[in-house]
Amino acid sequence: MELPASSWMNPVVWREHVCFVYGEIYFESGLGGVQCFRQDTGLPTLTFNLASPQTTLPLVIGDELFTTDTKGTVCALNLVAREVRWCKKVEKSKGVNFASPVYFQERDALVYASMMDGIYLLDRASGNVLFRSQLPDHKIIYAPITISGREFVVVDGKGTAALFR
Repeated sequence: MELPASSWMNPVVWREHVCFVYGEIYFESGLGGVQCFRQDTGLPTLTFNLASPQTTLPLVIGDELFTTDTKGTVCALNLVAREVRWCKKVEKSKGVNFASPVYFQERDALVYASMMDGIYLLDRASGNVLFRSQLPDHKIIYAPITISGREFVVVDGKGTAALFR
């Protein structure tokens, strides 16, 4: 099956579905979203039009899929109800975001490394910002954060790793 636009990231599996994010990144576009297909037949099952290119690895937690777009908006999609639960623009700087949200189980929250505005801790249920940490020296981040227990590891665009506790 063909997606409505380019897909830059690996898909995720949810139940009997495989879901892809899509959107164009080489020109200004209002086209982007998530499309899911049945694994056994390839037939489309779910489509979420999010009006902006999705450029991150989608994250599935239970029956929810989390994704972020080029502009730093994080969205929670309920796959069972087939609805967008919430979308929150958290990044303030201009640029193209490529970092994916990661799950911080201890706080039942998402950790999101914005391209230029530091690290955000978002409430998984509402998307509200619980905490924000600005990185020193205006570091540019393209990769998702790695979580180990209560420690976060961030690697910036120049390859410098930082440990947060």
